[in-house]
Amino acid sequence: MIKVALFDVDGVLIHIDFFTNAIERKYGISKELSTQFFTNSFEDCIIGKKDLQVAIEPYLNKWGWKGSVEAYLDEWFAYESKINTDLVNFIQKMRSMGIVC
Repeated sequence: MIKVALFDVDGVLIHIDFFTNAIERKYGISKELSTQFFTNSFEDCIIGKKDLQVAIEPYLNKWGWKGSVEAYLDEWFAYESKINTDLVNFIQKMRSMGIVC
């Protein structure tokens, strides 16, 4: 019997196309430019060494972002919030059967 099930978030529980692709399509900010942030400062933000709002601001200026840092982050987080509700429902069913998820 299955006792524990692990699920990945990006691309499994949350359906996403990379936000770098979306901002390239919508605002013309190339992946080459936006990837500079994600391959440099972003990791320090994830582990709490840097404040995301402070770390991303110079990149947004370089990219020619017209809005505020908050507007960029709001759009980014909203874009990546496409939850796979079928899978979430399945996980809830598994939990009700005593499987740790």
